Amino acid sequence: MTTSFNVQNAIKMIRRDELGTVLNQLGFVGEGIEVGTYRGDYSVQLLSRWHGKRLYSLDCWQVQDKFVYSDNPQDQEQNYQLTCTKLALFGARSKIIRAFSVDAAKAFVELTLDFAYLDANHSYEATLADLEAWGPKVRAGGLLCGDGYTADYPGVSQAVQEYARQINLPVHTGCTDRTNWFVFYAP
Repeated sequence: MTTSFNVQNAIKMIRRDELGTVLNQLGFVGEGIEVGTYRGDYSVQLLSRWHGKRLYSLDCWQVQDKFVYSDNPQDQEQNYQLTCTKLALFGARSKIIRAFSVDAAKAFVELTLDFAYLDANHSYEATLADLEAWGPKVRAGGLLCGDGYTADYPGVSQAVQEYARQINLPVHTGCTDRTNWFVFYAP
């Protein structure tokens, strides 16, 4: 079996809570990022199951105008502090970045991340900007993935499909709720 077959087969069966385990099985144990960390719960889940070197947990943790980000809660400082407390348990394997997604991406070298999990602003414009910022940071053979691939967030599906067409790669969805999407960067 080739790496491509293993990865694509694994993606078809994955649920969000299984991502860390699947990353281990695929040998993706370098660095990854969660964009849109909120309160840190998914970063904790990933770090608890994934044996990778480092997970970057990124969020701006700022109240934004409701026209920019309609799902934006008001207690962002509290969310940031809560995330810091939760992720401190993982020591050097966890690096918290407090910045806007596209700005933070500029500090990362292209083709270095094993995966990027996008779960920030679910508007079409923001999702496409995140895809264009973080897609090039994922190494050949890595995963660009995220959630919000539902009728509730049509902008996510539209942006993901559009970006996948631009880079000429298929989009896969998780096997159960189909809210998660995955793009495998063929080597």
